[in-house]
Amino acid sequence: MNGRKAWWAAMVAALASGLSASASAQQLRVAIVETPAVPWKGAAFGSPAWYNAALWETLTRPGDGGVTPILATRWRNLDKDTWQFTIRPNVSFTNGKPIDAAAVAANINAFLDDGGRTTPLGGGAPPLRRVLGPARAVDAATVEVKTRVPSPTFDNEIGLLPIIEVSAYQEMGEQRWAAAPVSSGPYKIKEIRTGETEFVPHTGSWHPGKVPSLLIREIPERAARIQAVQSGQMHVALGLNIDAFTNIESAGHAIYTAPAPNVAAIALMTERAGSPFKDIRLRHAANLAIDKDNIVKNLLRGRAVPASQPALPGMLGYNPDVKPYAYDPDRAKRLLSEAGHPNGFKTTIEAVTGSATADTEIYQQVVLDLKRVGIDAEVIPLRLADWVAKFSGGGPTATDVTFKDWAFGWGYTLNNGDPMQGYTTHWCDRKPTWYCNESLRPRVEAARNEFETDKRGKMIQELMKLSAEDAPVIFLVNQIEVVALHRDVQNFQMLYRYINYGEVNLKTR
Repeated sequence: MNGRKAWWAAMVAALASGLSASASAQQLRVAIVETPAVPWKGAAFGSPAWYNAALWETLTRPGDGGVTPILATRWRNLDKDTWQFTIRPNVSFTNGKPIDAAAVAANINAFLDDGGRTTPLGGGAPPLRRVLGPARAVDAATVEVKTRVPSPTFDNEIGLLPIIEVSAYQEMGEQRWAAAPVSSGPYKIKEIRTGETEFVPHTGSWHPGKVPSLLIREIPERAARIQAVQSGQMHVALGLNIDAFTNIESAGHAIYTAPAPNVAAIALMTERAGSPFKDIRLRHAANLAIDKDNIVKNLLRGRAVPASQPALPGMLGYNPDVKPYAYDPDRAKRLLSEAGHPNGFKTTIEAVTGSATADTEIYQQVVLDLKRVGIDAEVIPLRLADWVAKFSGGGPTATDVTFKDWAFGWGYTLNNGDPMQGYTTHWCDRKPTWYCNESLRPRVEAARNEFETDKRGKMIQELMKLSAEDAPVIFLVNQIEVVALHRDVQNFQMLYRYINYGEVNLKTR
């Protein structure tokens, strides 16, 4: 048994016996799937955001129906290529240096220097590469940012860029900085141990953590995370399935659900030679084959809704007139026959499983539904690192992803709250490209460049309709997050996978 497996086994034993000797009423303990090997890099969907929300702040963050001020208190659009942000006063990094306009400008310019691929700046920011230009400090409180192209949602997009102390990173180098990062969030790292990190409040934050100690621990098994909350070993367990409801609630604790920034889907290749999904009839057939209502009712306890388009309800441009593909296996069979596949065909679906709510069970149900109409599909589980390597196709000059067949697990991640993000990740502009419909380009570019909100919303609604009709994916469900909360937890909230660590508190006993 290697060291990490031995540690996991010891953890399971500790959970079974209840509270450990080191547990403290003044420590907020959070269980996640996997702690990142380096504090700004992750190895599991969800876990990086759950972990990094304690450490890093951004200028803004997507909010309910708008943009939430974080380190920027206000902003304005001077012209189509220029934005100004006013930085919150009297805040600092964990090394005491001020978070002011100069520090923010240094962050942005450092991201531009290396493309954000290797430093802490790169983690959540790929969509920024299309729009972000240079920045300068106008005065101590005001930073001016140029955009490479007009971006009416830049106030939202800039929220993907973590604010770090660039000079400290450059001086320390990655190895030293990873062990003791200079951060900007409500907590700072006290100690990194195998499989867990201990934090203390960052007093220089604009909203320091309210609990004297925060522990984020890696517990890979969902059942063990549930048991940890039941026993009082942990206060919060993330990345759970619906089966957590009964055990958690019967023990007097609570289940928290929230929309995830993800339209769960299975991507269908239209650009690879030989792919049956080049034919739109077969893409429609695959969508008609899936009983999404059954998935929602039996796998997600009715807490989610079937997906209909590359947007989530409440987002600007979500089209309520676009309905999910109806469950119609007979029509699906007819379409297969019309497209020259009366006996169906085989394909694999390579996907990361075990991170999103009920994802394994959803894939199992999808396979059953597809087989009923003649599409003999098999799900091949992948580790995230292997999935990313296949998705990248071998490098930035690759022309094709390297998944085995014609489909792979990948939904629309909309963590900046904007449906147009899908035209960066799921369309012709994404290289290597697996799906492209160039006829949409005039509409995509028009929506990208439209600053008048109502007009832009109507443009995106039309794109949602056209994209749903073109069926580049098998639309499944609008995903949800399932979180177990110990009865002592107060003020917990999560939006787009970011946890409000600065406000979470514990009842005193």
